[in-house]
Amino acid sequence: ERRELLLSTPCQLPPRNSIESLTLASPRYWGRSLLVRRRPDHAAALRQRVLWVKRKTGHLPYKQDAHGLSSIFCRPFGSAAAPRETSLSHFCSEPAIRAFAQHLCRRAAAPAATPAATALTASPDAVELHTFCDRLLYECLTQEKPDLVPAYLLLYHTALRLQRNRCAVGMR
Repeated sequence: ERRELLLSTPCQLPPRNSIESLTLASPRYWGRSLLVRRRPDHAAALRQRVLWVKRKTGHLPYKQDAHGLSSIFCRPFGSAAAPRETSLSHFCSEPAIRAFAQHLCRRAAAPAATPAATALTASPDAVELHTFCDRLLYECLTQEKPDLVPAYLLLYHTALRLQRNRCAVGMR
């Protein structure tokens, strides 16, 4: 007789010889299936009692958030209450993404070191770029596509150049 069990970890599994397959279904981790009866390598993995999983971007480790209530989807991303650098450090360890957030996703009201830097960050073009980068970062992280950030930036700058060139030749 075949039975399907739905268990939440940590839990005790039934005897190994009665397990046909094991599937991980979690919003926090990428799905994984072990076909224990059909694949000897999967059966060996189950015998080791360790199942390696990969956490999705935007979710904290189990020890920090056992109930999954503090994911990137459950909190304001980069609000005044939770600055972007602080919230991003929990969800992403890639240096390039963190540098992108620090340098290109700043709020226009962020304090600047010099009056010239203040004027630069407060310009309409800078505010538009920071707003675009802010939305871009959130979208790429929530969709698990952080590698698309450079491509979107290239498209943004290409569209900006095209718009400026059209204005320079008198086209609207």
